[in-house]
Amino acid sequence: MSVINFGLILSNVVNKTGDKMTNKNKLMAYLKNYRKKEEERQNKRLGDKEYYINNYENKRRENDNRYNEYFYNRLELYNQWKMTKTVGDLHKLVSLDKPKLNDINDIYTTNIVRNKNFKN
Repeated sequence: MSVINFGLILSNVVNKTGDKMTNKNKLMAYLKNYRKKEEERQNKRLGDKEYYINNYENKRRENDNRYNEYFYNRLELYNQWKMTKTVGDLHKLVSLDKPKLNDINDIYTTNIVRNKNFKN
């Protein structure tokens, strides 16, 4: 977000116009309105980013962590079976449950159109 020097804008407008108080009041009202809208836009962006992180990014990380844990457990069992070649180790290897992963849409942006009438 760029920084705007409102005092400089105000002084330039007031110096160039004849009716200083009317233009100053109009400009001050415009600047207040601008700041308010800019804060609303920024809050919406933060809300969208928070929504994306909670509903997509965190779930992907959970999936990655679950799969990595499964992968390394399976790798360890596989290496153990490879060394011993016993039926017990083979049974442990094949009976290892696959992780239950979250079903996540392929959305990789915070620019999401969402229906706020439904709760997630």
